[in-house]
Amino acid sequence: MAEGAPLLREYVGKTCIKGSNPFDSAKPHRLPARSSDDSGGGWPAREPRSAGLFFGRTALAGGPVHRRLVPQRRDAAVRYHPRVHFDFADLRLFLHLVECGNLTRGASAAALSPAAASGRLKALEEQLGARLFYRSSRGLAPTPAGELFLRHARGLLRQLEHVRNDFGELSSESAGHFRIFANTTPITETLPRVLGAFLQRRPGVTVDVQERNTRQVIEAVNESAADVGVISVPSPYDPGPLQSLCYATDRLVLVVPEGHALAAAGRLDFEETLDLPHVGYANSTLQTYIVGQAAALQRQLVMRVLMSSYETMCAMIAAGIGVGVLPRSCAARYVRSGMRMAIVELRDAWTLRERHVLYRDLEALPMCARDFIDAVGAIAEGPSGSPPR
Repeated sequence: MAEGAPLLREYVGKTCIKGSNPFDSAKPHRLPARSSDDSGGGWPAREPRSAGLFFGRTALAGGPVHRRLVPQRRDAAVRYHPRVHFDFADLRLFLHLVECGNLTRGASAAALSPAAASGRLKALEEQLGARLFYRSSRGLAPTPAGELFLRHARGLLRQLEHVRNDFGELSSESAGHFRIFANTTPITETLPRVLGAFLQRRPGVTVDVQERNTRQVIEAVNESAADVGVISVPSPYDPGPLQSLCYATDRLVLVVPEGHALAAAGRLDFEETLDLPHVGYANSTLQTYIVGQAAALQRQLVMRVLMSSYETMCAMIAAGIGVGVLPRSCAARYVRSGMRMAIVELRDAWTLRERHVLYRDLEALPMCARDFIDAVGAIAEGPSGSPPR
């Protein structure tokens, strides 16, 4: 050590601030304090720690050690923008936790141990600077921040899936995958015909089709849980922040048993049917809508039976159990199939319905989903002859 001291002294003397060589004086060295009238940038003075002088990993007793100096302005607030680092495994884990509502089951769905899942979740919350779940004895429930992150997580994972699909299509033009949510009328009246023709042209494409009510379809498209939504809604329809294509219109009609007193009526008002027993569609948006129209007339719909499909509704009507309100295209199909029923037009303006394809951003969809929308657009007629939106 004694032999290396002169070299070390010379190195430190050259590298320290002029006049601050700690070997030149036995007194502890302090940086000159900044003047009080200096309001600009610069190097603020810091008190030295009473410790040895560190050179690499070697400490020499008696020398001061200064903290790392950071230039800053006294008159400006320092803002920190933390960098968030997470991977798609974190996003999938978060989705599993939301869906399962339980740490153990969510970790199992993500193929992780509960301890590993808990550690990932804690790290994710720390990076985002927000609590994502309420934790209780009953399990996990997303906080408002968790609901916001859920929307982004779904969107990111869907985009990842689209990237994989689009690059898969480079090797096979007919390949791809996308998801459709639809309410009852389109799923029975539109999708079989359009999807059948589409999949004949693109046999390598796979489509996940799920039936939901109207509200759930709109939410799924808005939150990227579905690529495309297909709905039948009252006219006129405003899609809000979503993009839409109106491809057809239809009307609600009254369906009565063959030989019923109203079978030859031709046209009537919905109010004239309210004294008759009705056959309805259980847990459907259409049923809620029709009950609401009766309530607007300060009347109550007389429900005799609720069924779970249009086909069973028509079977009950044909058997004389009651009358029902259905889309005209649907009722006409079952009449053509041989069911003994008659169709009566309703005069009410609210019976006009529009059928829409919904999506968030056409350019962000996989190519196969865009081709499907084009296929639906090929049959589009628009409300009252207007062009699709």
